[in-house]
Amino acid sequence: MKRRLTFCVLLIACGIWFILTPTSSHAQQQWVMKFGLAAPDINPSFWATHYNMFKYEVERKSNGRIQVELIWGGALGSPSDRMKQVMMGQIQGADTAEGPIAQVFKPVQVFSIPYLLEDEYQAWRLYDGAFVKQLNEALRKKTGLRVLHWWESGGFKQWTNSKRPVRTPEDMKGLKIRVMPSPIFQKLVSSLGGSPTPISFGELYGALKNKTVDGQNNALSLVNLFKWYQVQKYVTVDNHVYAVSAMVINDKFYQSLPKDLQQVIDKAQALALAVNRGVSRYTDHMAIEGLKRNGMEIYVPTPQQRALFKAKAQGPVLEWLRGEVGDRWVDGMLKAAEDAK
Repeated sequence: MKRRLTFCVLLIACGIWFILTPTSSHAQQQWVMKFGLAAPDINPSFWATHYNMFKYEVERKSNGRIQVELIWGGALGSPSDRMKQVMMGQIQGADTAEGPIAQVFKPVQVFSIPYLLEDEYQAWRLYDGAFVKQLNEALRKKTGLRVLHWWESGGFKQWTNSKRPVRTPEDMKGLKIRVMPSPIFQKLVSSLGGSPTPISFGELYGALKNKTVDGQNNALSLVNLFKWYQVQKYVTVDNHVYAVSAMVINDKFYQSLPKDLQQVIDKAQALALAVNRGVSRYTDHMAIEGLKRNGMEIYVPTPQQRALFKAKAQGPVLEWLRGEVGDRWVDGMLKAAEDAK
């Protein structure tokens, strides 16, 4: 009797051990997340610290069940190429911006409405808010791209050029301005009287040096980091567009993960975004002094002067956008930006 009882106890104990021991395929399985990224792994920079933090946190919190491979420097092709690789599941994630996404989902162009926001705090409230979540969900359903977040790509875009100070919209007339290959930025520059010229980011320094274009618009931290002060003289700090990039992953890959690993990714992306915003603010702040030391003349328009830029540029851009994406998305963005103030 005792032997039979002992056997039963052992049998029950073994059953409990089997249930509690992580022998399921999910517990033993490992996943790889390959990210195709545009820029090189330069630290500290607002993009490299961001993705490196995400990698560190995902691998740490998943106990190695997810390995994150960061493939830097555009090695997997153009932004459009990498985005399409994510959509097809060839890689699991990428960085991308409004321009490439607009090729498959036009409403994202509302993010580049000029002179919409006044500072980063408003921008953070907007991009953390309900409207952007709604747009992200529409993007996911149409393309299979899951946006983990929109990260700060250096902060606000500013104008630089090599010809003259730009204090009013009239000063933009005739300037050849490089823009990213995106129609909304072409509309912005032309509405101010400039001549927009689409050029890829990697070719920008050469185009400025060879006078193919007179100027460009990017965050000041990029101007400082890539030494465009060697080929540019004048800066106009008008905060015309808050620059963001998207951290996207393949939604089918995300949905295939067990719930606990989905939570690991969700928490890691939130921490990575906080790091990105902090580093971006710091490098943007430090860039002003760096550009001054390297001979650039920096002009900050008065509120009245900025209002002139807005009056000149925003109306034509909004009219064009409504024809492209409809009133729903345009009015939604305008309201969300106003609520963020």
